[in-house]
Amino acid sequence: MDPREELNMLRRLAALEAKAAASRSEPAINPADVPGELRLPGISRGIEMPVVLTRTLAGMGKAFADTARGIGQYIPTVTQDARIGRLVSRDDVSESRRLDQPLMDTTAGLLGNVAGNVALAAAVPTGTSVRSAAAAGALLGAAQPSTNTSETLSNIIGGGVMGGGAQGLFNLAGRTIRPVRSQLSGEPARLAQVLKDEGVPISIGAQTGSRPVQTLESVLADLPMTAGREAASRAATQQAFNAAALRRAGETADNAAPDVMRGAYDRLGREFQQLSQDRTVTLGDDLLERAVRVDATQAPLRGMLDTSEIDKLVNGVLDQVSKGQISGQTAQTIRSELTKAKRTADAAGNSRLGDALKNLRDGFDDSIYNGLSDAEKQAWDVAKRQYSNLKIIDKAMQRSGNAAASGDIAPAALVQAVRSAAPQVFARGGADLRDLAQAGQLFVRDQIPNSGTAQRTMMQNLVTGGGVGGLGYMMTGDPTTALMAGAGSVGGPMAAQAFLRSAAGQRYLREGLVQSTAARQAMVNALRKATVTGAIAGPQIAGARDD
Repeated sequence: MDPREELNMLRRLAALEAKAAASRSEPAINPADVPGELRLPGISRGIEMPVVLTRTLAGMGKAFADTARGIGQYIPTVTQDARIGRLVSRDDVSESRRLDQPLMDTTAGLLGNVAGNVALAAAVPTGTSVRSAAAAGALLGAAQPSTNTSETLSNIIGGGVMGGGAQGLFNLAGRTIRPVRSQLSGEPARLAQVLKDEGVPISIGAQTGSRPVQTLESVLADLPMTAGREAASRAATQQAFNAAALRRAGETADNAAPDVMRGAYDRLGREFQQLSQDRTVTLGDDLLERAVRVDATQAPLRGMLDTSEIDKLVNGVLDQVSKGQISGQTAQTIRSELTKAKRTADAAGNSRLGDALKNLRDGFDDSIYNGLSDAEKQAWDVAKRQYSNLKIIDKAMQRSGNAAASGDIAPAALVQAVRSAAPQVFARGGADLRDLAQAGQLFVRDQIPNSGTAQRTMMQNLVTGGGVGGLGYMMTGDPTTALMAGAGSVGGPMAAQAFLRSAAGQRYLREGLVQSTAARQAMVNALRKATVTGAIAGPQIAGARDD
């Protein structure tokens, strides 16, 4: 044996003898018998402290010391025999546990250790997802000291499972504080406010934009015990929407039935008649140019189609223009004839002629308008805007399908009518009915497909019990038992509907248990941190009790 090998053997023997001697010796100071005074590394500070407090502080210190030992087990070092080892060995961990056991057998020491482990867990960032909380728990578990590989793996897996599980349970329980997160923001939120300002009631599902709540409302609309109330609620919303649209045409009604529309046209016709009669209208030179444009537009049709009516109308306009001035009644009569001619041209597919006739009619409107007083001009502008909106509603009713039979204005049809009437204005948001039409399409129309989608089927099973009554009969053969088991299929939907319709239920779904956003967020953060921290610290606390 060469001298180097002999030296290494002697070193190993010395290390083994030192460890054996240490294991036989008792600690100089029992950690449970901590002096009742404040000491810093063996130095008395002369400050008397209760033994319970010093044991508690010692237990807290043990939690931090244990974590330091656990981290030390991952730090490589060179041993006395020139081998690669760890800064803290598993034998060191076993020895520290043996020495600390008297302290952990005391209530104060154990409680202090619990507090120390909780403080360590609280210092670890957990995030808000199950994955991040599980990672934080596994990380803290890995930092705990161990005496074998099995214990190390147990610490890591236990910390990860407890951290992730606690976060998952909190996410589920957190719905109690804020069960529904509003999906409305930006433009949808603004459109919802449009309906609110117009007095159009919308369901709590529409108010929050929550698909699950909307699905529940859609399911309730099809169940026997709740369909009637849902239908009445939807009818009230539709009627309020009808009334809001008709107000823009100057009408006070909750439906756009034919008699309502005829009455609106007659009223506006009388207003225009009153504003234009008993006055002299001065015709400008621009009317001559507009009339010539109509004549030029239909010139290619002469000889192929009967243009006598248009020719007669244009000649009559030219005669009136040559006079320079006409009565308001005559101007209104010509205007009406031009409107009829435009409709005929549009119906025949001659949009160029229709546009030219509209341009000529607008010229007469301008001539009448220029002769009005300021107050009359204001009244004319209101009537003209109402007339324009009435025509858009009229077009929407022609596209509303079955809804038109009950006088309801279909929101989608109203959007199409507004867009076709003024495409560029609609895109820029300037159309008078644009916001109302889009809000109706988003909130008044049912957004959930009325078919057997997976979400709809699941929601229906949840509120009705999913055939519990039939299952009860199959298991017992007793009709009474089946009836009792299936009572939820009737009571469940009715209870859900009552909750959704109640003021308290709607406030809870909109705002949660705590109305203040800042207070609610603070509560959520505090509960999340406490829940996850306690779960992560749990395995370490359990390990301390087992030491």
